[in-house]
Amino acid sequence: MRRTWPPTTAPWPGQAPAWRQTGSPTPPAANARRLGCPDTALGLYRKALKREPFWESAHAGYAALCLESGKDAEARDAFARLQVLFPGHAAARDYAARRLGQAIEAVRGGRDPEAMAPLLDILAVYPPDGGDFWRTHHVVLGAMQLRGGILARTGRTDEAVAQFRDILGLAPHRLDVLVNICDALRYAGRLDEAALVLDDLERADPGHPELGRKREQIRDAAPGGPGLPDRPATGQTSTAAP
Repeated sequence: MRRTWPPTTAPWPGQAPAWRQTGSPTPPAANARRLGCPDTALGLYRKALKREPFWESAHAGYAALCLESGKDAEARDAFARLQVLFPGHAAARDYAARRLGQAIEAVRGGRDPEAMAPLLDILAVYPPDGGDFWRTHHVVLGAMQLRGGILARTGRTDEAVAQFRDILGLAPHRLDVLVNICDALRYAGRLDEAALVLDDLERADPGHPELGRKREQIRDAAPGGPGLPDRPATGQTSTAAP
């Protein structure tokens, strides 16, 4: 029997409804999906969600079908809605982990522009300032670190530094991010600023294993030194959890 209580009114912004509708509200959509009619199934899911806006399985099915159909923007928005309405939903977590894997593969293959879209998708589903951040902090911080590295390698140094600083704001003990900031500044030729970041790192951890090597790189990059590397290794594939 169709549920009629509680009424399907919208929750307060950022707040999930106090109840979940589970099960399969849309057998026709599921059947159309199984029969290989994705457009028909998507239309049926949309009708079901218009009728019952907080039906969990319909949101999850719609998001998954958008992803399967290659509708990346719709899939991102659908998973973001799923996460807002049902925080910690396994389908949203799986989506973020999958997109992070795609981004890492692209970065390792030297395809930085290709990696940026999945990283932004992750941050749209799991905003760093969202209340559910700590459920997926390892994925979110990994996405932020990869994005900072891409920004640094494409000459957007200030944006890269800001992204890395955002990570430190969320996880102050992530001292590896100070190394990322140093690399970004050094690659941009801002050697004095890079040295100051190393001073911060030394105060936080006098025995950090990267201190000596990074100071030597700054000396080498100074006028008269061997010069800067062709490509900074800034946050390329790190997904370390805080």
